[in-house]
Amino acid sequence: MVLDLECVNNEILVYKVNPRDSKHFSQAIKHRNKTDVLDAKMLWDMQKIAKEDDYKILKLNKITKELEEFLSYYDFLQKQIVALKNRLESQMLRGNKWIIKELQKELKAVEKKQDKVVERMKGIVNKDKELNERFKCVKSVSGIGDRSSLLLLTMFFLKYPNVNKKELTALAGLDHNRNYIRNFC
Repeated sequence: MVLDLECVNNEILVYKVNPRDSKHFSQAIKHRNKTDVLDAKMLWDMQKIAKEDDYKILKLNKITKELEEFLSYYDFLQKQIVALKNRLESQMLRGNKWIIKELQKELKAVEKKQDKVVERMKGIVNKDKELNERFKCVKSVSGIGDRSSLLLLTMFFLKYPNVNKKELTALAGLDHNRNYIRNFC
């Protein structure tokens, strides 16, 4: 995201490579081992054959940026929750009741903050008709609620706007042999 912002701010032409395309290109030129050096060479070779109209000046989507910022804060809070739960479990073995109560209060406070982040993200999504439709679509997958839908929407749909049903299943880490997504939007 920082590199994208730098390119937007300085109006630098960018050739964004779809991971699927780079994989197929790598196979076509018979690159087998994945190393940073080979990947860099492969990307260099790939950009040499790119057409002029493949290079674009990136446009900053304010909604995407805002959702990504909230997602980053959500992740930060999640790490705090895990740390507090671990500390609480450790303290339960020691038995200091005052520390246990303080940790429980802190844990509830951080969880409330996380709930507020989710509500803010939902508010942003609800204001945008297209995002709201995508949100409802992701939420229609069995077993996926508001939080997971928001996270999937922010992490995948905004980064990969043309993702198809099969790719979404792979990106979400679901079993490709099960039909989770019946009516893909």
